[in-house]
Amino acid sequence: MLSKLDGNNKKASTLKKDIKKFYSKLVKTNYLLGFHKDEDDSDHAYATSISVIPTLFVYSHMRSSFDKNEIKQIDEMFKKLVKKNEYMFSKKTGVSRYNNHAYYSNNLRLMVSIVTNDLEMYNESVSFFYKQMRENKTDTGLFKFDSKRGECALHYNLHVLSPLMSTLWNLDLQNIDIQNTKLNGSHTIDEIVSIVIDAVNDPRIAIKQNKKLGYTEAARKTCSPDTDTKNFGSDEIRMPYESTFWFAPYFSLTNNIENKDKFIDSMLSSKYSYDGQADSSFVSYFMDYIYLDQNTNKPIEVFKSISFDDLDF
Repeated sequence: MLSKLDGNNKKASTLKKDIKKFYSKLVKTNYLLGFHKDEDDSDHAYATSISVIPTLFVYSHMRSSFDKNEIKQIDEMFKKLVKKNEYMFSKKTGVSRYNNHAYYSNNLRLMVSIVTNDLEMYNESVSFFYKQMRENKTDTGLFKFDSKRGECALHYNLHVLSPLMSTLWNLDLQNIDIQNTKLNGSHTIDEIVSIVIDAVNDPRIAIKQNKKLGYTEAARKTCSPDTDTKNFGSDEIRMPYESTFWFAPYFSLTNNIENKDKFIDSMLSSKYSYDGQADSSFVSYFMDYIYLDQNTNKPIEVFKSISFDDLDF
C-alpha cells in the first residue's frame, strides 16, 4: 500500500504511523505468544505459522523505519514465537513433525531467520527442511506422510505444496539452487509437481501409493467431506478443494512449461486464486510484482483459452 501511495506523503505518513502502532501493540500485549498449545498437538504451531506470515512480511519491508530498540523488541517477538513452536519438530507430535504442519512451521522459522539475520536459526531451518524432504521420499515423488491419509491423501499432498513453495522461494533468494536439486534424494521439484498433478488427473496413483505405505488411521478423513469424491471399487479419494496458488511461486521459479500445460489442463487451474486462509504463507497480496512469468515479466496466467468450438449453443 505504501508503494501505491508513493507521492501522497500525507497518506503514506499516516499509514506508516498506524502500522508502527500495530507492531508496538503486538509487542506490548504479547499477543502472538498468548495462544494455548498442547505439547503433543501440532495445531498451535501450524495455525500460528500460517497466519503470522503477512505480519512478518510487512515488517520486513518497514524494519528500517523502526528505531534500534523497537527492532530488537519486534525481532525478539517473532523469535519467541518460533521458539514456542519448536515442539513441532520433536517426537512428541508423532508423524506431524514431518507432514504439512511441520512444513508450515519450518517455513516460518526460515523467514524469521532471514528477516532478523539469525544465522543459527537459518541453518537449523535449512537443515531440517532437507531432513523433512528425505523423510518424505517415496518411489513416486509423492509425500510419504501425507500419502498415508487414506481418503484425504491427495488433498494433503497438495496442501504441503504451499509451505514448500514458500520455502523454496526464500531459499532461492538466498542463492541456493533448488531447481536442479534432488530435494528428497530422488526427485526434483519439477518431478514432484509433475507427479502430484498426475495424481489429480488419476487419483489411483495416490491410492496405490497409500496402500504401499500403509494407513495412518488417525489422519484419515481429516479433510473436508464437502468436496467431490471419486470411488475406485472400494477405495475413495476426496478431490482437491483448496486454492492452488502455490503454482505462482513454483512457475515463477522454474519456468517449467510442461508442468504449466499439465496444470492448465487439470482441474487445478480452476482453483488458482488467492485464499487468505490457505495461502497466507505466501506474500500473495503483492503477486503482481513478485510472482512473474519469466517469459512475459507479467503475472502468471494459467487459464485455458476458450474458442467458439468449445461452446454449446
